[in-house]
Amino acid sequence: MDKCKLAVCNRAILTLLLTAGNLLIGQSTNHENLTKLLKVETEAYSLLTYSQHYLDHDNQPVEYAGTLYLQIESFVLNDCELKLNVVVQDKYSGTEQQQKHINQAKLSIGQKSFTDRYVYQLNLKDLEIHLDSVFARPAQLRNNTGFVCQEDKYCRLQWLHIRTAAPKIRETRISNGFVDFDQPVNEITIPVTSHEVAMQSAKAFESVAASCHQR
Repeated sequence: MDKCKLAVCNRAILTLLLTAGNLLIGQSTNHENLTKLLKVETEAYSLLTYSQHYLDHDNQPVEYAGTLYLQIESFVLNDCELKLNVVVQDKYSGTEQQQKHINQAKLSIGQKSFTDRYVYQLNLKDLEIHLDSVFARPAQLRNNTGFVCQEDKYCRLQWLHIRTAAPKIRETRISNGFVDFDQPVNEITIPVTSHEVAMQSAKAFESVAASCHQR
C-alpha cells in the first residue's frame, strides 16, 4: 500500500474513532442528565389536600377529607432499559349521616389509607416515543364528583405524559398489596413537581432515546 493510500486509511480510521467517541460521550451525558432529573424527583413529591361532599344511595350526606401524595419512588436506568416505580398514597377520614328513627347521628369512618404502586418498564431503544406535559386530575380522584382541593380547585397536578406507537411499555399496578393490572400499554403519565420539570424531563428522555436509536 503506497503512502497516499495509507494516509487516507489512517484518516478514515481516526474519523471513525472520533465519531464513535463523540457518540459515547453524548450518550453518557444524556443518561447523566436524565438520571439527575429523575433523582431530584425521587426526593420530592406532589401533594393534593382534598375534601368531598356527596349523598349516598340512601340520600344521606357523606363528607371526606384527605391528602394524596404522589412520587417517583425509585428508578433504574440501565443503558436503554428504564424501570420506574411510582407510588400514590391516599390518607383520608370522614363522616356519614345515619338515619335512626327520627334522630340523625353522624358516624365517623376513622382514619384510613389506600396505596397504589405503579411499575413501568420500557426500552428506549425499541420505542418511538412522544412526550409532553399535561395538567390533569389523578385517577384516584376521578371516579366520584365533588372533589375540591386546596392546591388547585379542580385537583389537577403536573404530569409527564409518555406515549408510544405500539403498546410496549409494561405497566404493573399494585393496589393495597394486590396486583390488579399487569400488561403492555402505549401511554403512561408520571407525576412530576412542576411544568418546568416535565419539559426538562421530556427533553432528557428524547435525547436518551435518540442516542439509543443511533446504535
